Amino acid sequence: MLKIEEYISMRKRKEKINEFDFTKHSDNMGKIIQFVSEYFNDYMNPEDYNHELIKLQQAIEKSKKTLINQYPNTHGFIEEYYLNKKKRVDTFIKKVCDAQKDIDIFYKENEFLEIAKKVSHRLLDSELSDNDLSKLLLAVKDYWNYYISKPSRSEMKGLDNNIVKWVMDSYREFGVNIASYAFNIAWKWSDKYVEQNILGSMMNIIILIVMIIVIKTTHLI
Repeated sequence: MLKIEEYISMRKRKEKINEFDFTKHSDNMGKIIQFVSEYFNDYMNPEDYNHELIKLQQAIEKSKKTLINQYPNTHGFIEEYYLNKKKRVDTFIKKVCDAQKDIDIFYKENEFLEIAKKVSHRLLDSELSDNDLSKLLLAVKDYWNYYISKPSRSEMKGLDNNIVKWVMDSYREFGVNIASYAFNIAWKWSDKYVEQNILGSMMNIIILIVMIIVIKTTHLI
């Protein structure tokens, strides 16, 4: 259900009203008054509104546990936004985050802010305030903290001890999972190259990728 300003804007587009055409000032004013009257008398049906609100609340209730688990600090904002705008912020965040190929090694504020801005752009919400963007940023961090897992030493068997130590230290200091980042790339490479015996064993590929990351991300050493 649209807010009154959204309803009027929608009707203006349909009627092709140009409020800056002063030759039609009286006609335009009359039509806007008509839109307001129709909004409250016809469009804004209390029974329909209550039914729609109940459906939205039921949808939120079904996923409440998941929201609290994934967004412990911002689930309230996500729930409120959904009830007001009928858009799931968490769904948009997941889609944008999943599209970030380097998210496993994100840790800088501007990296999370960039994701929040992309989510904001996809929401197509012209009324999104700076405060809402700040909450989006916190929600992105909530999801990232949920998404990023702790590196497992058992998964790094065969790697040099210095590399394993560097991976674990980087997780403790920056919260990044370089091992997961390397393994994900390695699997993609192995599907393409290992069958053709171009790069040798899977473990060699992983070691190669990790060493490339060491060179390219010296700020994590």
